[in-house]
Amino acid sequence: MNFLQRVFVNVSFKGLSEVGRRLIGFGFVVFLGNTLGDEGVGEYGFMLRYTNLFAMIVDAGLNTLYAREAAKDPKSRQKIMSALLLIKLILSAVMAVLITSATYILISFGTIGVSAGETGTLMLFALYWVINTTIDLVNAVYIERQKLAYDSAINIGHRGLAVLLGIVLVLVFRNVFVVSVSYVIAAIVSLIVTCFVVYSKFDIMPWPKIGTKRVRHLLLEAIPLIFSIFFSFVYFYMDVVMLRVFTSTAVVGWYVVAFRVLEFTMLLPGAAALVVLPLFAKQFVQDRKQLVIISGNIIRLLFAAGFAVCIVLGTLAGRIVAIFGKDFGPDSQLALQILVWTVPLIYVDYVLIYLLVASGRQRKNAIAALICAALNITLNYFLIPIYSYSGAAFATVITQVLLMTLSARFVKEPLPTFRMYRYISRVAPAGLMAGVTLWFVRGALPELACLATLAVFVGSLLLFRAVTKADKELLSRLLSRREAN
Repeated sequence: MNFLQRVFVNVSFKGLSEVGRRLIGFGFVVFLGNTLGDEGVGEYGFMLRYTNLFAMIVDAGLNTLYAREAAKDPKSRQKIMSALLLIKLILSAVMAVLITSATYILISFGTIGVSAGETGTLMLFALYWVINTTIDLVNAVYIERQKLAYDSAINIGHRGLAVLLGIVLVLVFRNVFVVSVSYVIAAIVSLIVTCFVVYSKFDIMPWPKIGTKRVRHLLLEAIPLIFSIFFSFVYFYMDVVMLRVFTSTAVVGWYVVAFRVLEFTMLLPGAAALVVLPLFAKQFVQDRKQLVIISGNIIRLLFAAGFAVCIVLGTLAGRIVAIFGKDFGPDSQLALQILVWTVPLIYVDYVLIYLLVASGRQRKNAIAALICAALNITLNYFLIPIYSYSGAAFATVITQVLLMTLSARFVKEPLPTFRMYRYISRVAPAGLMAGVTLWFVRGALPELACLATLAVFVGSLLLFRAVTKADKELLSRLLSRREAN
């Protein structure tokens, strides 16, 4: 199996597992919407997003760091894993202090109203994120070894068990607290299973170990990733927290439903970018010109795919949100139709972030994330009190434009020949043609409008040569040559 075939197989495994995992999660939110209504979904969404903000401190991109470091030095896999697990324990303690302090302050000042039962839910969700990020770190062994079948099976099993337990408990107790209980139980089971598989199949003991020099080195490498991921999640999830502060739990529920649909679209870039990270890291050292060409092709294809997703979700938004129940109607539809414009931008930014990580420029990504987090919080502060969920959605779109622009600017430092506008400009005319088509068919049935707009978009891509057979052949040839080397 050559390199291209191996990448295709691994992307397929990762993609299928992500589809399955997100379908299960999507179905669970549909269940919650029809069982607990907008108030229940709002409480669930707020608890999950709020605790996830602090969990990003524990995540710190350590799984990405393991994949990069192990690809460079395969003989040190065990030492790298042990050091990263020790770092995760340290960060978990920091997270516990921060989330407890922040929650106490918010409740004391009356910023958010949280009952004693809801506080327990918050703590359980925080524990879930700690265990979940540990699973992701151990699963990085599969990613670095390009054995994503294991990663896929564990992720599907984890999500399936959590949702199955959640459905049973919610039907009995009718509250969100039992959802957090089911999440923690499933995470503990999944962690035990993945640790056993990693040790038995790959001879790596997932156990923390003190190694002062290596831990210090990896911690210094992780710190920029901590800030980068934390600030990225701040601007991506802070709107839910601020909606809870300025509006009501029901409004949060409407917005969470739209956001859940948006998250489902992150399957393709997440799977592709994670699989090609080892390739990016090696190509950066061996042949940067080829890295620019390969990443440019991937950006072009993902930008086109993002536009296609944007068309489908935008035209069918009303049909999609209706499946969550009677409480979700025009409000969730409008929020989704605004948020979909972030999809092609996020698809591109996945590649840009991994280029920065592969080139050791994660500090630049942290700077971009900090700037965007500050902008997003500011926009939400002024827009949400006036425009509610629409203001939050617009703030997300504006912030994503800035993030992509800054990331592209920083990528040019290690890769001077990188020109992002060249890649996306070949897709933009097709997007314009699709927009014109959508304007003319706006009064038609959503399904017909979707098909007509999508057909014009795909035809325009071929007409303007945004996606060509030559591009695919070039990428295949470059990857095959890399395998030969």
